[in-house]
Amino acid sequence: MDEQTIINRIQANGGAEIAALQKEFNISYREAKAVVKKLCDSGELVFESGIRYSYKNKNNSEYADYREAQRRAYLEARRQEAIKRMTEMWENYKNDHKEDEGDEDSVCNDSAPTHPLWDNEVEFRQVVEARKELLIKSDKEMDMDEAIKKAEKRLQTVRDNRNIKMIQVYEQLVYEMKHIDKNAYNNLKKQFFGE
Repeated sequence: MDEQTIINRIQANGGAEIAALQKEFNISYREAKAVVKKLCDSGELVFESGIRYSYKNKNNSEYADYREAQRRAYLEARRQEAIKRMTEMWENYKNDHKEDEGDEDSVCNDSAPTHPLWDNEVEFRQVVEARKELLIKSDKEMDMDEAIKKAEKRLQTVRDNRNIKMIQVYEQLVYEMKHIDKNAYNNLKKQFFGE
């Protein structure tokens, strides 16, 4: 085995694959791997991917820059695609939840709002209850009407931020606050404030 001839071939090719070296020079795997390992240990050759080792030279730096630019372009395209999908979801949601010519900030009193974006009902209920607790705990002196107004204000803020899943949470919260009686509300206050 002429090691220098193999090294020259690797340099000329800009890299190597052990199987190709075995075939080209009619050497064993162990012999081909020893040459590649020697070049890797000296820092001249680097493992690229799969079975390919590439030779470190100016072209590799340019290739790395090219791959980084491609990676960034791919990520930007994915980001733009996600923004487009979210915008479409938002528009569909708005169209599906348009209310009669009345106040768009109020939640329909006739039926409970839906929450199709939440796959897990238990998780949805936990989030609603946590938001209800935060709302009631935000002001100890707040009566039920003020709590409803505050919940509606938070719903509008979430709508402005276009957080669709949280819109469904706050729609449910406003609905529940409007349909709770004063005794139940006062019991919740006592529970949350530990009275």
